Amino acid sequence: MKFNRKVMASISLWLTRITPFVAIILLAVIWYTDFRHLTIDDILSFTPDNPLTAFFVLMVLFALKSLVIFFPVTILYLSVGAIYPPHLALIINFIGIGVCVSIPYFLGKLSGQEIIDKIITKYPKSKRYIAPDKSDSWMYSFLVRTVNVLPGDMRSMLLGAVGVPFKTYISSSLVAAIPYLVSVTFVGAHMDNPDSPAFITALVFTGFVTIGSVVVYFLFKKRKLRNNKDVV
Repeated sequence: MKFNRKVMASISLWLTRITPFVAIILLAVIWYTDFRHLTIDDILSFTPDNPLTAFFVLMVLFALKSLVIFFPVTILYLSVGAIYPPHLALIINFIGIGVCVSIPYFLGKLSGQEIIDKIITKYPKSKRYIAPDKSDSWMYSFLVRTVNVLPGDMRSMLLGAVGVPFKTYISSSLVAAIPYLVSVTFVGAHMDNPDSPAFITALVFTGFVTIGSVVVYFLFKKRKLRNNKDVV
């Protein structure tokens, strides 16, 4: 009886760990074959005219995007900006990015050390960002979400795997997303008039946000090096 319980426990643990990877592979295959070359025009063409139905279709796309690294979330931001009025587009994009960052977080949480090892193997530079700052886990999560050390989905998995609390993670992730999300949403809202001051302003702001993320990366890197020296 004890043996059976041990076997069942082992099988249950194995299924828990392998399910996220199977799900990622299956969804990646579906996305790669059907949506690999998805463009803004494609999204606009098959999105229903009904705003509520369109919302659910877009949420499915955000969910799929969370499992596929090579598809840029920018296309979804722009599409939402083109479909809805700016104030609604911002709300919908915030909900969408919430969905997008939550799924890989929980996959990472389920996988634990296994996914950490895989990330380190594929992205050796990520090793320096593995140990969370327990004295300020919100700032740690915010900085990891901001710097481009890893693809966004890998960052989410990493933060789930190292045990950052979900409330801390989701709030810091949404705050980190604000500048780029807002600027790209407004670019999408004015794509039909690229000569307008609003479009040019949004585009310039997006450029500043991109530069800002690079600056944050170097500041974060400098901080980590200083902390390592203090420990030594």
